Amino acid sequence: MRVSVKTVGCRLNQAESALIAAQFEAYDCEIVPFKNDCELCVINTCTVTKKAELSCIQICKSLKKRKSSTFVILAGCAVNVADKTFAKRSGADLLVNRDEKFNIPALLSKHFPSMRKISTKTDIYPSFS
Repeated sequence: MRVSVKTVGCRLNQAESALIAAQFEAYDCEIVPFKNDCELCVINTCTVTKKAELSCIQICKSLKKRKSSTFVILAGCAVNVADKTFAKRSGADLLVNRDEKFNIPALLSKHFPSMRKISTKTDIYPSFS
């Protein structure tokens, strides 16, 4: 399965997006650039400003318009602080809050049979000891 991870926002989001991509690779997914065709796209969101939230919605809508069959996930801060209309306004297929965004591949593997965990390495976080 081809997966794209798009980052909106701060440098922390950029680092977290790299971790999310690594998790998908552990499930035998191919990470592709955002503009490439993919079956699944994770948009790692930010809400530092209202403009960032609107940007997340615009990116999601644009992606769904370009390729409606792409399964789009909005993950992160915007999901936590958004109102109840956020999902409908964005057109996303799934919203994943900040606390669950590092479990996305495991959550999806139940619904996407082509996703299977191939790596037994579970600790993708750096060790500082």
